[in-house]
Amino acid sequence: KAAHEAMAKTKPSDPIRTGAWIGMQCDTEVARSGFGCRLAETFPQADEAWLTAARVAIRPPLMPADVIGAMPNIVANRLNAEFDLKAPSHVVSAEEGSGLIALDLGVQYLRDSVVDCAIVGAVDMCCEIGHRAAASNVFKVTRQIPGDAAVVLVLKRLADAKRDKDTVYALIADKGEQGDELLTLENSGITRQFGHAHAASGLLHVAAAALKLRENQSDSTAHVMVDSYGGQVFSVCLHSA
Repeated sequence: KAAHEAMAKTKPSDPIRTGAWIGMQCDTEVARSGFGCRLAETFPQADEAWLTAARVAIRPPLMPADVIGAMPNIVANRLNAEFDLKAPSHVVSAEEGSGLIALDLGVQYLRDSVVDCAIVGAVDMCCEIGHRAAASNVFKVTRQIPGDAAVVLVLKRLADAKRDKDTVYALIADKGEQGDELLTLENSGITRQFGHAHAASGLLHVAAAALKLRENQSDSTAHVMVDSYGGQVFSVCLHSA
């Protein structure tokens, strides 16, 4: 749905020259199946009736959607099928930096003229019990309340966007540039109001910065910096269009 909303606001590009890069993270719910299989090892004294009941409680019988949803590349794959995309597409998993690496890949493919349009997104449906329990133990206090999010951006080279008469919200600066205003996950009103979207958080803040630049209608820049759970630091600088 997020991809459809984003694509509806831009002139369609040739599917052969359009790719999708989506940031996501492994769903903690996936661990339920493995834990169910190891119950007999974990509780060697338990009888079979107890083990059977416990397995059902931990992980209800798998449905087709559960199996498909556990495939890591399915998010990009579904967009390929939906929009009949033929250019390179794949999923990126890098904790909070997932969407920002996806963004970097989309930009690089555009600069190398491999594609003319890059669908860049990030998604995390992390408002569930497993993620909440993990977050309370390993994340910073400011990131312990999860928030579901899906964000999709459509990227084009500026000349192509102008030719197609698309609305340009912001321009992505070259690597290493610094912006006027620094936005982090800790000083963000988005995280405070709606929760931490984890794998979608980095790109969500880029989208928010782009919207703000568009609203300001002035010659300004914004700098989004994200430190991930794995220790990596990612940054993106945006210019007003």
